[in-house]
Amino acid sequence: MKRTMAAALAALLAVCFLLPAAAEEAGTPAYGEDARRYLYVSVSGSDEKGDGTLLSPFGTPHRAAEAALPGDTIRLGAGIYDIVTPIELPVGVSLEGEGESVL
Repeated sequence: MKRTMAAALAALLAVCFLLPAAAEEAGTPAYGEDARRYLYVSVSGSDEKGDGTLLSPFGTPHRAAEAALPGDTIRLGAGIYDIVTPIELPVGVSLEGEGESVL
Protein backbone atom coordinates (compact mmCIF):
# COMPACT_ATOMS: atom_id res chain seq x y z
CA MET A 1 0.00 0.00 0.00
CA LYS A 2 2.84 2.41 0.84
CA ARG A 3 4.51 1.72 -2.51
CA THR A 4 1.25 2.38 -4.36
CA MET A 5 0.80 5.72 -2.59
CA ALA A 6 4.44 6.66 -3.19
CA ALA A 7 4.12 5.77 -6.88
CA ALA A 8 0.90 7.76 -7.18
CA LEU A 9 2.51 10.76 -5.49
CA ALA A 10 5.56 10.52 -7.76
CA ALA A 11 3.31 10.38 -10.83
CA LEU A 12 1.32 13.40 -9.63
CA LEU A 13 4.49 15.40 -9.04
CA ALA A 14 5.81 14.47 -12.47
CA VAL A 15 2.60 15.64 -14.12
CA CYS A 16 2.60 18.90 -12.15
CA PHE A 17 6.24 19.80 -12.76
CA LEU A 18 7.51 17.99 -15.83
CA LEU A 19 4.50 18.19 -18.13
CA PRO A 20 4.35 22.02 -18.25
CA ALA A 21 8.07 22.20 -19.10
CA ALA A 22 7.71 19.56 -21.81
CA ALA A 23 4.64 21.32 -23.20
CA GLU A 24 6.53 24.61 -23.42
CA GLU A 25 9.37 22.91 -25.26
CA ALA A 26 6.84 21.36 -27.63
CA GLY A 27 5.50 24.81 -28.51
CA THR A 28 2.27 24.94 -26.51
CA PRO A 29 1.47 28.01 -24.41
CA ALA A 30 3.04 28.27 -20.99
CA TYR A 31 0.88 28.32 -17.89
CA GLY A 32 2.09 29.94 -14.69
CA GLU A 33 1.58 28.68 -11.16
CA ASP A 34 -1.53 30.84 -10.99
CA ALA A 35 -2.99 29.05 -14.06
CA ARG A 36 -2.58 32.11 -16.29
CA ARG A 37 -1.49 31.51 -19.86
CA TYR A 38 1.53 33.50 -21.01
CA LEU A 39 1.95 34.72 -24.58
CA TYR A 40 5.41 35.91 -25.53
CA VAL A 41 6.44 38.74 -27.85
CA SER A 42 9.99 39.39 -29.02
CA VAL A 43 11.57 41.86 -31.43
CA SER A 44 13.08 38.80 -33.11
CA GLY A 45 9.74 36.93 -33.14
CA SER A 46 7.36 36.49 -36.06
CA ASP A 47 3.65 37.20 -36.39
CA GLU A 48 3.47 34.82 -39.36
CA LYS A 49 5.46 31.90 -37.93
CA GLY A 50 5.29 32.53 -34.18
CA ASP A 51 2.71 30.92 -31.96
CA GLY A 52 3.25 33.02 -28.83
CA THR A 53 5.34 30.46 -26.96
CA LEU A 54 8.70 31.24 -25.42
CA LEU A 55 10.43 29.26 -28.17
CA SER A 56 8.37 30.81 -30.99
CA PRO A 57 7.18 34.27 -29.87
CA PHE A 58 5.00 36.69 -31.78
CA GLY A 59 6.76 39.66 -33.34
CA THR A 60 4.29 42.35 -32.24
CA PRO A 61 2.09 43.07 -29.23
CA HIS A 62 -0.82 43.49 -31.68
CA ARG A 63 -0.62 39.83 -32.75
CA ALA A 64 -0.44 38.69 -29.13
CA ALA A 65 -3.50 40.80 -28.30
CA GLU A 66 -5.40 39.14 -31.16
CA ALA A 67 -4.53 35.68 -29.79
CA ALA A 68 -5.11 36.50 -26.12
CA LEU A 69 -8.05 35.25 -24.09
CA PRO A 70 -9.40 36.62 -20.78
CA GLY A 71 -6.95 35.75 -18.01
CA ASP A 72 -3.91 35.63 -20.30
CA THR A 73 -0.75 37.65 -19.76
CA ILE A 74 1.26 39.03 -22.67
CA ARG A 75 4.98 39.24 -21.90
CA LEU A 76 6.99 41.67 -24.00
CA GLY A 77 10.63 40.82 -24.37
CA ALA A 78 13.22 43.56 -24.07
CA GLY A 79 13.46 45.79 -27.12
CA ILE A 80 11.88 48.64 -29.02
CA TYR A 81 8.48 48.01 -30.63
CA ASP A 82 7.29 50.38 -33.34
CA ILE A 83 3.62 50.85 -32.46
CA VAL A 84 1.65 52.91 -34.98
CA THR A 85 -1.90 52.02 -33.94
CA PRO A 86 -3.24 51.55 -30.40
CA ILE A 87 -3.13 48.06 -28.91
CA GLU A 88 -6.58 46.92 -27.82
CA LEU A 89 -6.27 44.30 -25.10
CA PRO A 90 -9.26 42.04 -24.50
CA VAL A 91 -10.91 42.39 -21.10
CA GLY A 92 -8.97 40.45 -18.47
CA VAL A 93 -5.68 40.39 -20.42
CA SER A 94 -2.60 41.95 -18.84
CA LEU A 95 0.63 43.18 -20.40
CA GLU A 96 4.06 42.80 -18.76
CA GLY A 97 7.37 44.16 -19.96
CA GLU A 98 10.61 42.28 -19.42
CA GLY A 99 13.88 44.14 -19.29
CA GLU A 100 13.81 47.44 -21.15
CA SER A 101 10.67 47.13 -23.28
CA VAL A 102 9.71 50.32 -25.09
CA LEU A 103 6.49 50.81 -27.04
